[in-house]
Amino acid sequence: MGWTGSNTNIQIINDGTTSTLTVSNIQRSSGTSQTSFSCRYDGDVGIKSAVHRLQILQAEEKTCPKEELEGYTWPVTPVNNIAILPCLQSSTGNAIRTCTLDETKQVPSWGIASTINCVSPSFVTLEQEASNLTTTNNNATSVLTKLLNITTTPPNQPLSSGDILAANSILQRVTNVSDELSIRVQDLYEFVRTGSNLIELKNRDRWIDIQKTRPGTTQLTQLLDKYGSLVGLENDTVIVAADNIVMEISSYSTESEQSYKFPQDNFNQITQTTGNLVLKTNSSRKWLAGNNIILPATVFQSYDVSTTIKVVSFIYKTLNELLPNEVDQTLRTNDSRWIPQTMIISTSLYPALDKTLLEPIEYTLQKVERNQLLFNRELYTITDDFNCSFWDYRIRTIHNGAWSNRGCLTKTSNTTHIVCQCDHLTNFAVLLRLSEGNISDAVRLSLEIITYAGCGMSVVSLSSTIVIYSILWRFLQNPTNTIHMNLFTWLLVANLIIMFVDLAKPIKVLCTILACMLHFSLLVTFMWMLMEGIHIYLVLVKVFNVHEKFRYYQLASIGIPGLIASLTAAIVCGAYSIDSYLNSQGCWLSATNWVILAFVIPFALIFAANIVFCCMAIHTMLHTHKISQESGDLQKTKIALRGLCILAPLLGLTWIFGCLLMISDNVVNQYLFAITNSIQGIYIFLAYCVFSKKV
Repeated sequence: MGWTGSNTNIQIINDGTTSTLTVSNIQRSSGTSQTSFSCRYDGDVGIKSAVHRLQILQAEEKTCPKEELEGYTWPVTPVNNIAILPCLQSSTGNAIRTCTLDETKQVPSWGIASTINCVSPSFVTLEQEASNLTTTNNNATSVLTKLLNITTTPPNQPLSSGDILAANSILQRVTNVSDELSIRVQDLYEFVRTGSNLIELKNRDRWIDIQKTRPGTTQLTQLLDKYGSLVGLENDTVIVAADNIVMEISSYSTESEQSYKFPQDNFNQITQTTGNLVLKTNSSRKWLAGNNIILPATVFQSYDVSTTIKVVSFIYKTLNELLPNEVDQTLRTNDSRWIPQTMIISTSLYPALDKTLLEPIEYTLQKVERNQLLFNRELYTITDDFNCSFWDYRIRTIHNGAWSNRGCLTKTSNTTHIVCQCDHLTNFAVLLRLSEGNISDAVRLSLEIITYAGCGMSVVSLSSTIVIYSILWRFLQNPTNTIHMNLFTWLLVANLIIMFVDLAKPIKVLCTILACMLHFSLLVTFMWMLMEGIHIYLVLVKVFNVHEKFRYYQLASIGIPGLIASLTAAIVCGAYSIDSYLNSQGCWLSATNWVILAFVIPFALIFAANIVFCCMAIHTMLHTHKISQESGDLQKTKIALRGLCILAPLLGLTWIFGCLLMISDNVVNQYLFAITNSIQGIYIFLAYCVFSKKV
């Protein structure tokens, strides 16, 4: 009996009837817990040999459990190791699966099985047959019929990743050798049905596997669109309706004065007798309801006279769950992820229109129920942020593009549907933002307590300060305290709105009004902070008598915020929609477009200006003798400056966290904003009342 392997700690014991082989200290192969060995026996019955695969585990090592999945029996595998199994049936190659550590639960977790190297003999043979196709020797009909048959599998039997790649390759070859004269309608039907088979949800893990390194589904959609553009139209319209794809090819002329709509309202009633060629499976098309795309007549009138335009449109039932999660810089954030919340709908024109659209195209899509969306609910939580988006093939990625919202905007939306407008054509959807880090109920409750209790204490503290100042006003009246009273009053208004603004969320008009009022009141608060900085600068540096300038303070503090807030609301709501103005998470400015800049830019400028004024005032007090030491204004100015140097950073810090919260709504930012916002009113009461010598 002999042993062949890399290990030398081998012991063989023969008791006369049986031989026992003992191997110790077996070493792992690199990157996997599996190792192989061969055993050869030379005895009375002749020479026998066998190859065995061992799973080598270390003491107390975290492992993924043995699991039966889709015909594979995955063995116990240590974390950060790869399990390797032969492909099923007669497919060549190996299937692999990685055992990783779940970062959230800190427990071992199986990854998606990769069958990208598993190709069935039927696909290998058909791929070889397709490679022999040429424009002169085009037997595409036979190839497509065979491909449709081998991609049609039972509901619980997904294709391997390798088979899907082979199918894509075959469709690519058929498309490359086809033209308008060679494509039969039956070919188109089988081409689309094959595509429908490939995007069955049972193949979802396979597409995820493929799209780690390749375009995947985006390549398939491009092939479908290109093949459709090559179909010669003998009828006005050709419609192909498969289980997961509905396709329509229509012909339009530049003289057309009618808009184009897909799918038509009466799609399910369309028959061959109406001048259309319809090929469809027996399954229901109820999923089409509530989804459509409309091209205005001006799109066709933009072409040169007498041009015949071919319109190729698709709507995909399952593609939204299969496309890569690749987004443009306009949507990318560190702790968020965007997924389609609707089906994918697309329209292309041939020849392509190289002019700017005179009117936007419009598409309406029905929202998928949130409990039906496929994503890791332990890592992400659903937000109310959504974006009208399109797949931009011009963006260079391994997936042949990325989701982008350039040139698209929301026209209207409700609880079930979203209407979008875009200035170009391609694949359209509505993306929903997922926030990283699912907030627990305990954290959510603590944030609500801090927010409402903090705002409540701020309201009480600010109200108390205003009442005390009002009672003692004849002793406290001066420009500095007048500025303080205005600042305290508007900060109180802002806190009151913050406390009750969410109650108006169901009523969109009231929500918009409160959002505008909150925008205005916060800007007024910041402006009074700026007035205090300007006031100190004029007293110390310019040595002006500011009493006569005070009416300009009031005019600027109310007028400029009023102008900014009202114009922002009027322009956005008038030119676009209320949805473009409001943040989807509450009654506040939208953070997904330029609207939020109407708050951020004034705040940033005022905060920076106050820092400059503080520095200039401190420098003047330390290095100049312009102000007489006997002047009664000096002590008042010092007190005002001390208050500004503390209050300005506090207000600034609070809304820095507030701005960060608009960009990233992680738990840390939420706590920081809630705490600092609560401190403001309490600090004002302590600094300006309790510990104030004047009061």
